[in-house]
Amino acid sequence: MPSHNSSRELLDWYRGKVNPFFREHLSEQKMEEFEKDSARLNHSLESSEIELSVCFLGNSGVGKSTLINAVIGGDRPVVPSGGVGPLTAQALVVRYSSHPRFEVEYHGPGQLLRTVFGLEQMFRDQLGKPNTDPDDIDARSELEEIDLVDREERTESGSSESSSDSAKRLERRERLRRRAQLLVTGKQDDERDLPYLLDCLREAAGGKRCWGTELTEQDTSRLLGLSNAILLAKSKTQFSSAADDDKNFAVSLNDHATGYLAPLIKSLTLHWNSPVLQQGIALVDLPGVGVLRDVHREVTRYWIREKANALVVIIDHRGLHESVAEALRQSEFLNALLYSVDEPEDDPVVLVAVTRIDDIANERYQQDKSKKKFQHFLEVSQEARDKLKREMQLALHSIWLNDDEIPEPRRMVVENLLSRLQVHPISAPEYARLRTNDEDDSPFLKLIGQTGIPNFVSSLVDLAAERKHRARERLKKKSSLFRERILTTLELIRQQWESGSRAEHEAQKLKEEMDHFMVPLRKEFLLRQGAYRTFLKKNVPQRIRDLVESASLRASAQINRYLTRLGTSHWATLRASVKRGGRYSGASDINLPTEFALRFEEPIAEFWGREILKDIRQETRSYAQDCVRIVEDLSSWALGQGARVQPKLIEAQRDAIRADAKKLESVGREMIQEVRDEAKARLIDSIGKPIGRRCESFVKKNFHIGPGVKLRILELYGSMAEEVSEAAKDPASLILQKLFKDVEREILDAFKEHENPLDELAEAIVSSQETYLKRSDAQKRGKTLASLEEIWKAMPPAENDQLKAEASI
Repeated sequence: MPSHNSSRELLDWYRGKVNPFFREHLSEQKMEEFEKDSARLNHSLESSEIELSVCFLGNSGVGKSTLINAVIGGDRPVVPSGGVGPLTAQALVVRYSSHPRFEVEYHGPGQLLRTVFGLEQMFRDQLGKPNTDPDDIDARSELEEIDLVDREERTESGSSESSSDSAKRLERRERLRRRAQLLVTGKQDDERDLPYLLDCLREAAGGKRCWGTELTEQDTSRLLGLSNAILLAKSKTQFSSAADDDKNFAVSLNDHATGYLAPLIKSLTLHWNSPVLQQGIALVDLPGVGVLRDVHREVTRYWIREKANALVVIIDHRGLHESVAEALRQSEFLNALLYSVDEPEDDPVVLVAVTRIDDIANERYQQDKSKKKFQHFLEVSQEARDKLKREMQLALHSIWLNDDEIPEPRRMVVENLLSRLQVHPISAPEYARLRTNDEDDSPFLKLIGQTGIPNFVSSLVDLAAERKHRARERLKKKSSLFRERILTTLELIRQQWESGSRAEHEAQKLKEEMDHFMVPLRKEFLLRQGAYRTFLKKNVPQRIRDLVESASLRASAQINRYLTRLGTSHWATLRASVKRGGRYSGASDINLPTEFALRFEEPIAEFWGREILKDIRQETRSYAQDCVRIVEDLSSWALGQGARVQPKLIEAQRDAIRADAKKLESVGREMIQEVRDEAKARLIDSIGKPIGRRCESFVKKNFHIGPGVKLRILELYGSMAEEVSEAAKDPASLILQKLFKDVEREILDAFKEHENPLDELAEAIVSSQETYLKRSDAQKRGKTLASLEEIWKAMPPAENDQLKAEASI
């Protein structure tokens, strides 16, 4: 890691040798800038070995966990696989460690109580007892709320429950029962009576058994484990286990990953000694797409939008499911890409992993045995590659390029994504069979490479290496610039102390001629400096206000189109959504905060990323270049004066100003990424608040009850389009103004060194008498030059020199 090592050596040299010397010879302002540059380089050094966060997205049961287990090379399941659907509302993260361990954060008792409420609803239905208040959402599970909406939709339409509706309701309740059985018995299919399950879960949550049952001995240890988990959650304490210290590590991991504790997991981070993870890769198993609870979507949104460097979309042989494609939009993944539409190099890469190719290969083999099964598998794999690229393109057009007016940045986002799309047909089961080489479970594929897993893993490793390479290249550039500024400053100090003095009258005459030559240069510089300050102080803030106004108009129009489609929703679905702050997840989804925010954020991202930030970069670069050009005009004049000046001193001062100008340009460029990241992380969160407040007020006034409720809700939502767009203008403007202030502050800090570069160079050309007297002290001069020589000798080699030295060994 030459960049990493040379940057560390450079920082050590600066702190140990250069910094004390600079403090004696530089102004406090100049010293402050070197300290800031040192801190920035150190931050870049620490973040240069960043991990590649690979997020796995797909429907529950499609094989996400199986694929992750194959990637990390384990011979047994490590992450949750199968079960009752999404076992945890949080992502499961797998990172490298030479010593396996895991940490868990548990849900509090509310997680168990929601299951209890749902089970009691089922039990009361069986007993024919009255249900809980249908308007009391807080006292029922999400699954029961959906049952309520289903019933009310059927009542409104006058239809009886269809076999399909009945099947869905029974499926939801069966899923709930299986989760309870997993919690109590450790197995989803180990049936127990509802009263027994209810009493056990109540006791685990800290309540009393109220259905007249007694705990059996075989379930005692699990109930104790559940109770301990709840106590840890209440005390906000994590549970941790390390393979080196816990002889029951494997059992404990299984209990948390796929066993009875899995439904209580809020977060689980597994550290595993896998060679793949050692390459700087973190695997993130996201909650299944299409699940019922909003919290799952929020978790998915956070990881995909904010953290993912690679996104693995897992589908089975049936193709790209609509819910998976829609998740790319709902998670704001596509919106996030708008910020970097012109610079997509660091955008997440999408990989499509196609599972269950084995099933099709087996079907074709049964129909045509003239070919080996593995030959059918390879044919199906190639077909899947071609098919999925087309399906992804069609899906992106359907979910994101389907409006009447499609902004060009949207098209560019889709083009960028598709240009880097990878499709990997895989068979994790065959991979496992080939690895274990079990004669009782022999594989039909002949080579591990045919499973697609090695190629998939290789792609992840390549992406991680590419990401590290880009980070190291940025580190290399920062180190080079920091080194150049140090060297030019040291050289300037040396030339200042080595230069001889001249007669005062000669210096005065040279100064008069120089002042005359500088008149037009000074005027030009002051005008250019003023224009740049005006750009920062007035032009950019005004542009931000203009773009927010424009974004509001566009957002309002798009929100109205969305509300028109929302008018087809059933009144019960709308009522469920208004009672939950504009959100409802069931057979159909409503999420006003997200939908409104996305439509407001899109034009903001487009204008900010393509116009404002680009203008800041261009204007900063132009200003830096103009500074250098004006200074070089004066430098050329001075060097033409022959023996009247000290050429090395002038060249040293000129080079120092050049290096500082590069730094100014770099600041403007570097802040762009920081602004983009903060904007996309904060803007959307501020937009949903007005929606929640209006919905809450609506419900408090009981407007969600009684005849005409659908019309009232649609009127409420319709009134929000303009109101939310208007209300969003102020927070959006404040956020963007604050973000710009951060950029401006960094630029103006660097500006301090360029308040008057002409005078800096003029001082080198004709130093003041006071400065000459100070440097004419032979003892001080000798000491200063000796210190400089010591610093030069201690200087670490530049990276190119280091590479040459290593190559010659």
